[in-house]
Amino acid sequence: MVWRTFIRSSYTWLVLACLILSGLVLPPTFLKNIGFVYLVKGINHDNDARELSKTQAILESAQGWNAEAPGPVYGLTLASHHAGLEEQSLLWAEEGIRIAPNDPLMQLALADALDANGRSDEALAVWQESGATPLLKQRAESAENLQNWPMAEKWYALYLQLEPEDANSTIQLSMTYRRQNKLLQAEDVLLKYLTGTTGDNSVYHELGLVYIAQNKTAEAASAFFKAIELDSSDYWSTLYLSNIELVMNNLEQARKLSNRAIQLNPDYPAPYFNSGKIASSRQDWQNASDSIARAIKLALDWNKLGKTPAISPTELAKYYVELANVKIETGSLMQAREAATQAVALDPANQKARELLDRLK
Repeated sequence: MVWRTFIRSSYTWLVLACLILSGLVLPPTFLKNIGFVYLVKGINHDNDARELSKTQAILESAQGWNAEAPGPVYGLTLASHHAGLEEQSLLWAEEGIRIAPNDPLMQLALADALDANGRSDEALAVWQESGATPLLKQRAESAENLQNWPMAEKWYALYLQLEPEDANSTIQLSMTYRRQNKLLQAEDVLLKYLTGTTGDNSVYHELGLVYIAQNKTAEAASAFFKAIELDSSDYWSTLYLSNIELVMNNLEQARKLSNRAIQLNPDYPAPYFNSGKIASSRQDWQNASDSIARAIKLALDWNKLGKTPAISPTELAKYYVELANVKIETGSLMQAREAATQAVALDPANQKARELLDRLK
């Protein structure tokens, strides 16, 4: 009991004594571990220069004890890289490879240093040799999760140079381009993929979205049509193609595609809204009213349940505007006013909704 009490009360001092003894017995290991502690602190504090400077000083001391130990050199490579000293990081990386040519961590550090010094082709060769190709994809995904689109673009582009047949990563790279409004690059990466494969419906769907962003309606329709050809259950391509056919006034084709979309996903409101607009254009007011009212109810339920993609207030306001127009045609002015009021509340910038409400007051 006395010994337990003594050990507990002296725990901190015992740990400190162990650290001191380990430092006396294994100085380079002790210094290396302390150096890595400062390295992590520096990186976690947005590459804090003071912490990284301590890291370099400590790891250089550790290497001084044993010039052929790869650990401190690996740490020095990382510290130099995060401090923005790219030429120095490459020198340390090359030294580390000389010491431990088959060390996977050292190979990875060398590839990163090569890339940071503008030698990406050499870096790709080292990443591939060391089996680090999946890491490039992981980095891209991490950057994407942080919405760091330029960094995601960089890592996906590098990864695809080594794995050009990865359809999902091709799509993700296109999406990072779209988010930066680099639409020509997005188109190019998709077309390059499609020329080398038999086709993938998801890639054609993404291509359709790129064409929509470029206002290339005919090309977008062709891409969505190809996606549906490859996979008849492709809901989103079916819906987008129905939207295009509706805009182009191809009402019968739009109706068929909207009905197909409803079969594939009866809970999403957009195809019901399309059906309502088609019925309205044919002056079939009862079916128009029913379809648009159904779309509004489904949109409210969809958002209430937190499903994605959410129906934005701006989009929902358009539903209410269309319902108000239909109610005016059927003489239901009170219901039309209620719908217009809801539209303005959802989207005060909707000029059509404001004009409707002014007319109905």
